[in-house]
Amino acid sequence: MKLQTKQMLMAAIFAAIIAICAQIAIPLPFTQVQFSMCVLAVFLCGGVLGIKYGCISVLVYLLLGACGMPVFGKFMGGLGALFGPTGGYMVAYPLMVITIGLCGKLSKKNGFTAYFLGMLASLIICYLFGSAWLAISAHMTFGAAVMAGVVPFVVFDIIKAALAAYLCVVLKRRLKL
Repeated sequence: MKLQTKQMLMAAIFAAIIAICAQIAIPLPFTQVQFSMCVLAVFLCGGVLGIKYGCISVLVYLLLGACGMPVFGKFMGGLGALFGPTGGYMVAYPLMVITIGLCGKLSKKNGFTAYFLGMLASLIICYLFGSAWLAISAHMTFGAAVMAGVVPFVVFDIIKAALAAYLCVVLKRRLKL
């Protein structure tokens, strides 16, 4: 399959958007996980670009970070960041994109509701992977990891999902993707 120039450019732009959103973060004093806008960018990747190009975008972001480029939160890069406490959340990004893309494909209209539900389902995947890895890397129980890495973020992530679903509808119409 040949990549189209417009889709390749959009995948590159969204990889950069994820990297920028990773830097928009607020460290929380009670957990090793910080509040960031990364999830919003991943939601947009899945909704706007779909499965194939969304995954390319997210994988480019993860590979750049794994190679040492400072694209992860706090301008970190390298495998140490991926194997750190928040690595499980990042590893879930491709699965999030696939989930959102599938929900977008299943919806006949690609409307707000389909995107929003896909984003909520993808958020569950992110929380499961992230909490499991947080529990392992921080030597805590899964329940403690959920309390540290999920509970403080649920409301904000649902708001991000609603905003991203709205933006996906608008962007898909305007970009003619």
